[in-house]
Amino acid sequence: MKQIILVSLILLILVAPGVASLPGDINNDNQISSAEITVKILDHLEESNSIPQDLSDAAWIYQYWNGTTLIITDTLNRTIIMDRPVRRLASFDGSTLETLRSLNVTDVIVAVSINTYDDTVFFPEYQKTQNVGTIWSPDIEALMKTNPDTVIIYATISQDSVQAIEDQIESFDPTVRIFRFDLFKPEVYQEEVEKVGKIFGKEPEAAEFLAFYSSVMGTIQERIEMIPEESRIPVYFESWYPYKSAAPGSGYHEKVTFAGGKNIFADAPNPYPAIDPEAILKLQPEVIIKQVGAGDSKVGGYNDPDSSDLVPEYESLFSRVGWDTLPAVQNNSVHIINSDVFGSASHFIGLQYLAKWFYPELFTDIDPLATHQEYLDRFQHLDFDPARQGGFVYP
Repeated sequence: MKQIILVSLILLILVAPGVASLPGDINNDNQISSAEITVKILDHLEESNSIPQDLSDAAWIYQYWNGTTLIITDTLNRTIIMDRPVRRLASFDGSTLETLRSLNVTDVIVAVSINTYDDTVFFPEYQKTQNVGTIWSPDIEALMKTNPDTVIIYATISQDSVQAIEDQIESFDPTVRIFRFDLFKPEVYQEEVEKVGKIFGKEPEAAEFLAFYSSVMGTIQERIEMIPEESRIPVYFESWYPYKSAAPGSGYHEKVTFAGGKNIFADAPNPYPAIDPEAILKLQPEVIIKQVGAGDSKVGGYNDPDSSDLVPEYESLFSRVGWDTLPAVQNNSVHIINSDVFGSASHFIGLQYLAKWFYPELFTDIDPLATHQEYLDRFQHLDFDPARQGGFVYP
């Protein structure tokens, strides 16, 4: 069947003007390969409104999945068998869309969360896409009106809410493929990106991005591994809300630990513990990291061009009762970081900042701002200067 499709479509393609001496010889080696023929077929099909969907899908599968079904195991270890390419994708989180943009996947998105919809600076291309709420308050009817064939939702975050979304989608249309990926946790991010690359036929793009990502993460990991566990610096991490921290099971704990910090609340009973202020004074952190960008601390990031908005958040920490006794305060080791470069797919930028703050003598040659700019230029394709626009860290 594959050969019949190929032979039939060759007649459509070879009559078109070629860019090389042989029609369809893309790399100018004077030989037409099956891969080059398939690329030309796909280009033609994308420009034509008269080609049947089955024919278009068959050519795509031939090119990107070697002419067979694709079997993917998601982060919840569930097996999904794909016999059609993704044509209409819905996503409830920005990390997924940010990752897809790094792989040059944008044209199949039909539904996004309200947070993505409202983020006109970082996600300008989705302003005409359907808004489907959030994972905590989803608009399932609006979602299903977009006729998605595939949905990507969190694997380990807010599992009750996410499972409810999955159940409702399946009740509407059990043929919709649902993948559970987090796409922001360092522990699984590389593996998830590789799988997403396969799903969308973007394996070369995934390899290029992961080479960049791995170079950043690998440098941090190699240097931190030289520091004995007992010598690692005690860190208090606080999220958007006062005295709300992180513990094992959260992405924030994983990131603090990856950068070489010793989370002072690593023995908390749940991943996002509310902290007794007295406990901070007792445990005497040597570094304090305060995250902003949402919740009670909606300042900084891509949508806030005035970096001075981070200053009141920073100064308020010094007025907390008893904090003048903390080593972190006495040593000027208190830092503000926006979740746009810490809690998302671009966490590797935030990890560079953390590593420099924890161990400045080990990371004098690392420039998180340069990494941020390269990421925006090469992979996010945004005309944005993080040195002048937005507040991502302070001081």
